[in-house]
Amino acid sequence: MLSTFIRAMGKHRAMALIVILAGTITSSTNCVAQGPQSARIGVTAGTGTLLIAGTNTAFVPRGFTSLGVLYPTVYDTALCTMGNNSPGSADGKNLIEAQNEMTTHTPAVLNAMINDWFFNTVRFHVSQGALEKEYRMVQADPQATTPYTDMVRSIVSQARARNLIVIAVMQTEIYSCTAYRSDNVPQKLPDQNTANAWKQLLTGSTIANDTGVILEILNEPNTQMECGDTAPYNWNDWAFGCKNVSQEGMVTVGNILSRLAPNNVLLFDADNDAGGFQTFPSTLLPMMPPNSAYTVHPFDYVYGAPDVSTSKTHWDARFGAFQAQGNTVFITAWNESLNCPNDPNQTVTDDFVQQYLPAHSIGLLGVGWDAPQANNGYLVDSYGTNPTFAPQEQTSPTNPSPCNHTGAKLMQQQFQRESLN
Repeated sequence: MLSTFIRAMGKHRAMALIVILAGTITSSTNCVAQGPQSARIGVTAGTGTLLIAGTNTAFVPRGFTSLGVLYPTVYDTALCTMGNNSPGSADGKNLIEAQNEMTTHTPAVLNAMINDWFFNTVRFHVSQGALEKEYRMVQADPQATTPYTDMVRSIVSQARARNLIVIAVMQTEIYSCTAYRSDNVPQKLPDQNTANAWKQLLTGSTIANDTGVILEILNEPNTQMECGDTAPYNWNDWAFGCKNVSQEGMVTVGNILSRLAPNNVLLFDADNDAGGFQTFPSTLLPMMPPNSAYTVHPFDYVYGAPDVSTSKTHWDARFGAFQAQGNTVFITAWNESLNCPNDPNQTVTDDFVQQYLPAHSIGLLGVGWDAPQANNGYLVDSYGTNPTFAPQEQTSPTNPSPCNHTGAKLMQQQFQRESLN
């Protein structure tokens, strides 16, 4: 979510957005699909990892998250009215530019993802506010034009034509220009508006029949923020909504989505801003829709540095043990900027990216391909500054990055190794 992107800079600061990187990881038991295939592959939820649809071959994603289709430029003056998302703000201008690059230079962007960064997957944030607006427009007039919906579908189609697996994730935070709640808090559980936005994107579209498109229900749900819960995890509220609220919750909306796209993998972010599945009740698993997978955003990943073993214990607790139970798990948002001051020699970071995740066949998605420029320590710089459209580490002259080496470079090197296996 945007707060994920925010958290990479500092937990509650609304700055840049997150790009998801999916790391392809070698499995000891299955041959891993390493890159775009000669045929347009699809995926299904397996035991611990995704599988290439119709096979027993593991598919471990590697890539980045893109905000290139998130900002509803066609409705910006109507929907984007906050100080740091208005079309005249610095972040608004960056998001408009990111969309211009993504939609105007799509072949070059996709070529950079595949050839320079060894992607097999790209994750696109999409605006619930814009899609739900067009849903209401179409309900009132079936002949209404839907430029935002059409733009998202077009970019997804072009990425799929290059044989990239696509993750579409519904976004309700600030850069999506989705209306905040009356208490000025972003919506943090999916509801009927979320379902309507998905209906708008999927109805009459090839996306709903393309198993190469993963549907991520809602970016970074949070029952504490949505329901006022006191504990960081409330799995019943996460699944079925706050008390006395109907048509809300990840499982509630996931089941609606499953009926819209019965063959697509559905991706469920953990509660507490995708914090982890360490307290997930086994009794909830039978209630999950078919073909479900799970994702975490471990921006806090260093524990007791440079004691790698302590960090591994936490990784196991948050998602490793949940995956070992047979649940399909991968990471859709990560960077090192929040933690590298606590990992001065990159010991834990190196182990996380190069050892732990590959050994567990857990894919890694990085932040961010084309987010607004952050003020310090962000994984990559703002989008249009590199002629090859390839993310680079950003070091601000006034706020130099404390990291000894770049998370982006580390991931690129790991992706390349995996692409050659």
